[in-house]
Amino acid sequence: MPKPIREEARASHHSTVAPAPLLASLVGVAVGSAVLALRSWDLRWILGITLVAIASVVGATLLRSLYALVVLLVVTMQIEVAIRPGHGHAATAGLQLYSTGILAALILLVLRYRRSPIRWSGYLHRPIALLFIMLLLAVIFSSERFAGLDFLLMQFQLFLIYVTAMSVIHSEADIKTLVTLLLATLLTQGLVYFIQSALGMGFNITGDTWDLSEELPRPGGTVSANPAGFASYIIPLMFIAIAQLTTASSWRRPWTLVAVSVGLVALLLTFTRAAWAGFLIGSMYLILFGIRYTRMALRTVALIVSAAVIAAIALAPLIHLRLSEPVGAAYDERAGLMQIALNIIASHPLFGVGPGAYGYVFKNYLPSGMDQWLYTVHNEYLLRAAESGILGGAAWVWLLFAAYRQSRLLLTKSASAEMRTLALAWGAGLLNLAWQMYWVPWRGFGYNALLWFMLGVIEAAAICEWGPPNPAGGRGTNALRRLRQPTLT
Repeated sequence: MPKPIREEARASHHSTVAPAPLLASLVGVAVGSAVLALRSWDLRWILGITLVAIASVVGATLLRSLYALVVLLVVTMQIEVAIRPGHGHAATAGLQLYSTGILAALILLVLRYRRSPIRWSGYLHRPIALLFIMLLLAVIFSSERFAGLDFLLMQFQLFLIYVTAMSVIHSEADIKTLVTLLLATLLTQGLVYFIQSALGMGFNITGDTWDLSEELPRPGGTVSANPAGFASYIIPLMFIAIAQLTTASSWRRPWTLVAVSVGLVALLLTFTRAAWAGFLIGSMYLILFGIRYTRMALRTVALIVSAAVIAAIALAPLIHLRLSEPVGAAYDERAGLMQIALNIIASHPLFGVGPGAYGYVFKNYLPSGMDQWLYTVHNEYLLRAAESGILGGAAWVWLLFAAYRQSRLLLTKSASAEMRTLALAWGAGLLNLAWQMYWVPWRGFGYNALLWFMLGVIEAAAICEWGPPNPAGGRGTNALRRLRQPTLT
């Protein structure tokens, strides 16, 4: 049985498995060749390639374990650094290779070298398969194939992150380790958000800055360029932390309350009404099902609610300023954008206009007489259907629904208090994300990486509980039907 990743890290001094000198040499040659071949690139991208390569080699060489690489993978989900070969081609950002995706591929290569099992398929394999089939078909029939290849490449990297999470987790101890790392990024992003709000300036890890000298500065941390993306990243993590604090979980940490407090204030500072509403929706789920299925400490819930109220009172003038902005006008604009998407879906119901192609073609589908702000539709469900067809949009909804059902089954049928706590939090997080996807185009890599990583974590938790959906020598079965049986071995 594979060792827990932390235990493997402690024993790494005696390990002789990782081919450190060979790995370092190969990566060094590859990076040197890339810099020579691409010397006309902007310096910051070359620097980004070099930093990712150095960090990966140092982690694999010095610790000789997967633990360092997994830590790097979790950390890089919040910085969104990418190599972009073909930048500018067909008016796109190029074929974007994200640092997190590269690290996921590297981890899987190390697992392959060690002959460790890689879980390519979990209980969500059917909606994921349909999703990728429809994306591939949509690229084939698209008039913007390069943009489609870029989007497909991004989705493939997200899939590798999902596979990595499933493959490195073999026990509750592994889940606990990874959740602790994720909560550390919650605290980090909250502090970054405070700095950006105080400075009135947005910035990212590659050195880009932008002015936010507005009455309500609304940065995005380093996970996004906007506050909605930032909220999509921190809210699921906040639910995990809150669930740990309020249930009988043994995963509590003294600094978890600090992380929750920082996250609450940062969420208020986003001044994003959809995010606030989504947090309330998820919180109601957390409390209702937490009382029913876990030993939720209502006294701790009251303490967290009190902290949120105090923070809201302190920020009341700014919150009032945001709430005083007309909601009807904002929704009318979004409704107009949705009508454009519906026109595209009506014209291309089978395969859509192609992944990533919406921004290039949507002005050809404007309703007669439309006179309003124009942009990509602020609704991920309609955007998916417009780009990859009705079936492609349905596959995305199916994936979210199947993931939610999986979390509910873990919550109601797991024998482990820790697993129930995690499943409770993730169910609340998914409800929040599903809500936010109705209001924004959900395309940033950082929060998508977190979504797919958590899908892999919950898949691994289900496999730890009930075994893989298609055990060796067994017949292929319906994943959800198997999950409904709590006595599976």
